[in-house]
Amino acid sequence: RYIISSTTAKFSEPQNIFSIQGDLLFACANTGTVSAQDASMLADNGYMAMIEGSNQACNLETIAVLKKRGLMYAPFRAALSGGVFLNGIQLELQPMGSGETVDSRVAAAMSQVYADVAATAKEFNTRGDLSAGANIAGFLRVADVMLAHGAV
Repeated sequence: RYIISSTTAKFSEPQNIFSIQGDLLFACANTGTVSAQDASMLADNGYMAMIEGSNQACNLETIAVLKKRGLMYAPFRAALSGGVFLNGIQLELQPMGSGETVDSRVAAAMSQVYADVAATAKEFNTRGDLSAGANIAGFLRVADVMLAHGAV
């Protein structure tokens, strides 16, 4: 609808979707869709960040290129946690108070996820690396539960 109502918008079909200039990429495709070459193309086209909106759109080589080229990378482990929260598990465990909205609860939960991931990355000497922070934080949560249950 935007293309119809706009006087300046232009429709185009690029040979490679990653060749379009932009600021942010929200990768919502299949696993392994964004290659290392695509990541370089994003950097060349002025992107500042890539947010994974699907399960592992990037492989390790792609993530390394994103980091090397200075793009912020939001890993799916952290970025998709809002959906987990919204699925109701947390909403059932902690009923909403008066005046509270689902949006405010999800926003608060995502802010907490970011704070936890950033703090973990800093604690383990990978400051600013949200991928490492998310991986380490996830591991620590599982390890803590295993210890609490005597599995280790």
